Amino acid sequence: MPFTQKGCALMLIRLEEEFGQYKNNGQPLIEYAIMNMTEEIMGEFMEVWGVKEEHGYLVFLVQLKKNSTDISVENMLERLSLQLQYKVKQFLKGTLSIVFTEWFEFPQQLPERFRQATSYFRQIVGDEQEFIMRVSELEHTPAQGPLDALYTPPSLLNMLEAGHWEAAEAKLVAVCAELDDKWPESWEHCMEAGFLICASFTNLAHRNGHSLAKLLGTDIEELQSGEAFSSINKLRKWSLSMLHKLKDGTSDEIKDIRSLYVKKIQQFTHDNLHLDVSLRVLADHVNLHPTHLSKIYKIETGEGISEYVSRLRMERACHKLKTTSKKVYEISMDIGYMDPAYFIKVFKRQFGVTPQEYRDGKHIT
Repeated sequence: MPFTQKGCALMLIRLEEEFGQYKNNGQPLIEYAIMNMTEEIMGEFMEVWGVKEEHGYLVFLVQLKKNSTDISVENMLERLSLQLQYKVKQFLKGTLSIVFTEWFEFPQQLPERFRQATSYFRQIVGDEQEFIMRVSELEHTPAQGPLDALYTPPSLLNMLEAGHWEAAEAKLVAVCAELDDKWPESWEHCMEAGFLICASFTNLAHRNGHSLAKLLGTDIEELQSGEAFSSINKLRKWSLSMLHKLKDGTSDEIKDIRSLYVKKIQQFTHDNLHLDVSLRVLADHVNLHPTHLSKIYKIETGEGISEYVSRLRMERACHKLKTTSKKVYEISMDIGYMDPAYFIKVFKRQFGVTPQEYRDGKHIT
């Protein structure tokens, strides 16, 4: 490498959305063309060495040539970067965003300056594109605080499990709106939202016997590379697009799962009506949160779980009163009422007559 132990700088280039059309066909050729153009433009004054790093940025190490010591370096990288942007737009019909460092001592400061430059790129998480920015010596640290919309109940996973697709979409929109409003410069908040959204999507896919990669197809590559979370706008587009794919790929399975939960709840209640069949016990039986189970049951059957349990108890009480000679207090215990007086009160409120009057054939109002 033609570099000496004197001032060097790093330049990172990000290809913007216009180049997305080449993602699966021709991307290496486009990158090769941009690297050649960069070397041609910068090479008149500088030694240039370029490489593509693991997150997809094109990275260039530059140093003034020995015969260029009389050239002012002030704003040189800005001027040459503007020229590069113009040439790429003219010949390749796409845009670039460029971040470069201050001049530093090579090679001692190279790792730290590369870390700063990549971190600076990640922190620009808004919709801004086609920019040229210098990494300042003092990195700006965004104010910290919680991302509220992400954790406000009900959770995204609960919405997905219940098949509430419109509510899930509204939650994703609200999360991105909060990022735009409160954390536009915080890559960490964008990453936090992205990882939780991805975890919810993955959990839904696995619960329905799929892999996320199978459901998303080639779009999984943006997730694997971290590109899906690299900006708020990309997170918004990626998460909403993936939500629609998950809806198409799992809607039938989700309905089947809801139906299975209902069947398990009804069978357990039928077999254990004389025991505790409270919402908490039923939720524990199917390993769901009580609130979530209640919503699923309501969606699938149109009635609440407590309404179902109460209706089943009254139906069984009526059957036993007509077909057995058991005493009222025994029937009360059989259907889960430990206090016969309370059973009589509930029965009369429901039918307008007491259990004994019902057995005797009194008219039910």
